[in-house]
Amino acid sequence: MSTEKNFTVEQMKAALLAVQDRITPAQMLMLKGHYGCRIASMGQLADFGGYGHRYQVGNSQYGGLSGQIAEHLGFTPEGNWSKTFTIATALHDQPDENGKAKWRLDEVVATALEELGWVTRTAA
Repeated sequence: MSTEKNFTVEQMKAALLAVQDRITPAQMLMLKGHYGCRIASMGQLADFGGYGHRYQVGNSQYGGLSGQIAEHLGFTPEGNWSKTFTIATALHDQPDENGKAKWRLDEVVATALEELGWVTRTAA
């Protein structure tokens, strides 16, 4: 297992395709919503998935999706990092209104989503 995050677009595409059949509709909405805005708090991501005020459920679902991707990539986030670190980078210096870190979707993930045709390219 690797703890270094240096995936190629091809590796990310393969990982996304490998877990495609296990991605729930809500997780897909969260992933596409994150792609659309690129930077989002977990509260926003939960909203994208239709979880509303159930932040913890959304967090668990997005982490679960990220964990499936991590497993396919043979990646283990270092230390206490969330599994979400597999596909996004925490912006601890840019907290949301509740003091929670926001997450920036990694460019390799955005490009993989575009190349797979799961999203339509947007200006970053």
